Parts: sequence; C-alpha cells; structure tokens
Amino acid sequence: VRQQAGAFGQGYVLLGGIGGLRHFRQSPCGTDGACNGSETRPGFWDYSGLGGSGGASLRAEVFFGGWYLGARLRYDLGTGQPVFRHGLVLAEGLNHRADGHFLGRIPLTKHSTTAIHLLLDLSYGLRTWTVFENLGASEASRWVMAGSELGGGLGLRIEPGRRIGIELRVGTAGLLGGSPGLNEVQGELALGLRPIGPLAIRVA
Repeated sequence: VRQQAGAFGQGYVLLGGIGGLRHFRQSPCGTDGACNGSETRPGFWDYSGLGGSGGASLRAEVFFGGWYLGARLRYDLGTGQPVFRHGLVLAEGLNHRADGHFLGRIPLTKHSTTAIHLLLDLSYGLRTWTVFENLGASEASRWVMAGSELGGGLGLRIEPGRRIGIELRVGTAGLLGGSPGLNEVQGELALGLRPIGPLAIRVA
C-alpha cells in the first residue's frame, strides 16, 4: 500500500508463518484456591507441555483520518498445544485465532528524520482453546472451545527512515462471558523492513 515517510508506511498486508517453541500450563484449582498437581479424577486436570509449534499467519494494517486512527487485523492458524499425556500427542487438530484492533497513533517527534509514535489500541478477538479433561487415571479427552476476548494494548513504533522500523507492543485481554481466569497477556517485538517501496517484510 501507499508508503509515507516510514518503513511501515500507511499500512501493509502480509502473509507468512509462525513457528517456535511453546510452553502451556493448565492448572485446575478448587474453590478454596488449592491446586492438585497430580489430579487424576474426571474433570479438568493439571498438565504442562513443552514442544514445537507452527502455522500460517495473516497481518493487515491501515491508517486513515489524518494518520491518527487506524485498524489492524490478525488471523493465525496453528497447531495444537504440545501435550504428551494420557494418550494425547502434539498437534492434534488446529487452533484458530482472529483479532481486530482499533488503533490510535500519537506522534512523539516532529520535524525529525526519525518518526516515533505511541500506539493505543482496543481489540476484539475470536479464538479457540483446546481444553483437556480426565476420563480416568490414564485416559484423557480433548475438545475445542470457541470464545470472544476484549482487551487493549500499548505500543511504541520507531521508524528511523523509509527502510526500517521497530515496534514494541504489550497488551492484555480477557474472555467475554466466561470465567475471569481465562485471560492472557500479550507481548510482541517486531522489525519491519521495506527494501523497495511496494515490498514489506515483518519479523516478530
């Protein structure tokens, strides 16, 4: 899309992939707040898993309204949680995630070759969770739950020129209409490169 003075330009549409090492932990707690680390009875169970994971990802962003307001879209399609217990294995099924962000951008520098912006966003997300349940002492089942999230974040974008940009964002989101314990904290560090005008590369 049309480029302004900055590596991220007025916006971008990027298709790529995600991959890496993930650690998951599900900790069931009783009403008294005590958690049982060796739970085997039917119901939610305590587990932790560590393993590789990956998938496809789509990112899009555009600013309008005098560059102060914008929107961002994210869709991820990835493998399941790395769980090796009670007959369950890694990457059984796929997890979906779609997020829409309304953005506000506040310039912190003026008349400078390096653009620095403060980013404020309010986000709505629709995603799936994989939930695990004990059927007995050695057998477990998995099922997928869809849910909506509402959250927000704060970011800092630094663009020392048209070819390179850096963005740091932290945020939080909670599940709508569900347990207050189902929430998440997000953090992302992204490097944006624009070797030529119409081509953008983003590594996060």
